[in-house]
Amino acid sequence: FLFENMDISIRNIEDIEAVLKLPVLGVIPSIPAERRMDDWLTYILRRQRVTVHSFRSMLLSNKRASGMAMEFYYSLRSNILTQLKRKRGAVLVFGSAGKAEGKTLTSINFALACVRSGMKTMVIDADIRRPWMHHVLGVGRDPGLSDVLAGKMDWREAARDSAAILAEGISFPELRIFQGIGNLHALSCG
Repeated sequence: FLFENMDISIRNIEDIEAVLKLPVLGVIPSIPAERRMDDWLTYILRRQRVTVHSFRSMLLSNKRASGMAMEFYYSLRSNILTQLKRKRGAVLVFGSAGKAEGKTLTSINFALACVRSGMKTMVIDADIRRPWMHHVLGVGRDPGLSDVLAGKMDWREAARDSAAILAEGISFPELRIFQGIGNLHALSCG
């Protein structure tokens, strides 16, 4: 009885809603990498990052979980859009308290879900300390957000469009991951 009453951990969606007094808009399950060995190595060796290839395999085109993963992200996108008070433009921030908790994976997958619905989307890697998005999208790290914030250039010059993303390091087999990204723009960390 004492242990149960002293337990302040959050175990389910109802606990989250009770603590935050806000509705839960979506739940994203753990998405496995295409190769089971990558998941195993990450778990056993406690690596903070998987390889770029493994990371790309966890995007919305993952063969093992693509249908399921797409539905979760499309559902999250729809729920967020219905909660917005305005119909034009929005800024969303995906953050967490710790490292390697899925901020980059979630933000890129959410951006891909938005783009595949025909929405113009810009994904910005604001993780200056541990940037990773430029690796996943295959673009250069510079110029980027830090250059824009320092006033060295305009954000329009630093942002990369879908043609640049596809031209700068995505191999032909990986191209299927980024299908339908005509409205995607990316701003790396710089």
